Amino acid sequence: MSLISQKLKLLYYREKALKKGTKPESELWSYINQSKTGYKFTRQAIIEPYRVDFLCYDLKLCIEIDGTYHNKPDQETKDQYRQSFIQAKGFTFLRFTNNQVTNNGKAIAIEIMKHCDNIAKRFNVKKRHIKGRSPCGCIYEKGNK
Repeated sequence: MSLISQKLKLLYYREKALKKGTKPESELWSYINQSKTGYKFTRQAIIEPYRVDFLCYDLKLCIEIDGTYHNKPDQETKDQYRQSFIQAKGFTFLRFTNNQVTNNGKAIAIEIMKHCDNIAKRFNVKKRHIKGRSPCGCIYEKGNK
């Protein structure tokens, strides 16, 4: 397969996943989008030749939400290879199961926020503050933490 057709296939499946995302992905997105966290996440982001569920490029953080399909031995091996490949490019990973997000989405969002804040401090990345509510329900104003 040519490089162009690989890219087109990757973009096609990204668009398909954006239109028909899983319920846990949609739920987590409602917590971690920029308007609530101050960090810019992208859904179904491409890190060639792969795609991740969520990516904060500023923090080089990938978040994966795994369904039961990922528990199959052959899929676990593929996931490990894929994750190692992406980590070799300098990205870090957080992985959660569909059940974790469905049963405790707010706590998962808070864990992600803490992780983001730790990375941001380490690499001196500025948080984009906006008026609103954080995933834990705290109200913050522009410029306040």
